[in-house]
Amino acid sequence: MKLLWLAFLTVMIAGCAPSNVNRNNGPSEAYVDLKPYSFSGNSVVYNSPEELVKKINALGGPQKEFETNSEYSKRISSIGLSAVLSEVKDYQIEFDKDTGKLQFRSSMEDAQGFGFRPDNARFSDYKNAYYTIWLPEVERYKGEFVGQNAYGATANVDKVELDRIYIVLPKVQKNSLRLMFVSMISDMNISASDFKAQRNDLRLAIKFLPEPNFVQLSTRHSNATLSNKREATVNNYFLSAKIAEVSIINIKTNKIVSSGFKLQFKTH
Repeated sequence: MKLLWLAFLTVMIAGCAPSNVNRNNGPSEAYVDLKPYSFSGNSVVYNSPEELVKKINALGGPQKEFETNSEYSKRISSIGLSAVLSEVKDYQIEFDKDTGKLQFRSSMEDAQGFGFRPDNARFSDYKNAYYTIWLPEVERYKGEFVGQNAYGATANVDKVELDRIYIVLPKVQKNSLRLMFVSMISDMNISASDFKAQRNDLRLAIKFLPEPNFVQLSTRHSNATLSNKREATVNNYFLSAKIAEVSIINIKTNKIVSSGFKLQFKTH
């Protein structure tokens, strides 16, 4: 099946047209080039996901049950074009042992699977997918207590609170006949040895433009288990936005160390 529909969908996501489209009846893929991150002062920069969460909560957080759309828009409007910097994790970097080159890769899932509901609807939108960039979570230790199971066994249980930020892209219509896999990828323009030397100073920099109904919060709780002695409260922050620019940068030198980000769409 041809991927002509991707042209429309990816323009809606990132304002770019897809390239390198393989059009056939077998597995197909297409790419959307993303603009590189710019260090211009036209956006507010949050140096970590934690800083962005603090700003959102300082403005009152998600829309309240009895808050009108205009009231909410006025309250949250100070978050305009923004950039968030997050740590680059080892699991996001792939090393090619034949060429010695590095590549960043982050899988993008449908945010509805994590609790996102478009326009705060009660149910999932089964006709569309809302692909998301998942930033590294923020964990806060809240103390510990002694837990006991039904058999009388006791153990010390850590109590933690986790904040997870999902940057949710505009909807993409699902094709019920084919599975879609989406990733955000970029080759690195530094060597493996340079990466090791700079890794503490590298950040994934994402500049984004908020959409209406920008913030949605879904809170979940999980109890301790035999293998995981933690009781956790998980706050999922879903930020509906369009992606403006993406790069991996060195925060000490203000240099870009990625060679160009793309959204990769693959069907099977």
